Parts: sequence; C-alpha cells; structure tokens
Amino acid sequence: MEKYRPKQTVMYAYGTTHKAYVTCHPQSRWKLAHKSDCKVELMNKNVTICVKPEDFERNWVEAKESRDK
Repeated sequence: MEKYRPKQTVMYAYGTTHKAYVTCHPQSRWKLAHKSDCKVELMNKNVTICVKPEDFERNWVEAKESRDK
C-alpha cells in the first residue's frame, strides 16, 4: 500500500453545525486507501479522510520509507 505525507501542515474541517478538524503534519504517514477521479481516501490509524484530487496533488507527496538499520 502506498504511503503519502503532506508537504506542510494541512487542516481539514468537516461538519456543518459542529465542526471536526483533522490536522495532518508532515511527519505523519497516510496510507492511500482509494483514488478515483472525484475523491482520494487516505487512512492513518483510525481516521479516514476524503480529499479532492486537486487538493491531493497540490498538498501531498509520496513518503519515502527509511530502511536504515
């Protein structure tokens, strides 16, 4: 499964009457769950977020795994 990270700190808000915020820091790694023409789903621990493909291309980069042992 591919992993991605935000280029910089990004905050997403959900909800209308009661807002919920998800903050994504550059050091966090998110698994790409699903990618289509209309949405991209990213998962990290027990959180799944859906973002627009344009936002994904602008704010997210592939995470390089460090294999140093």
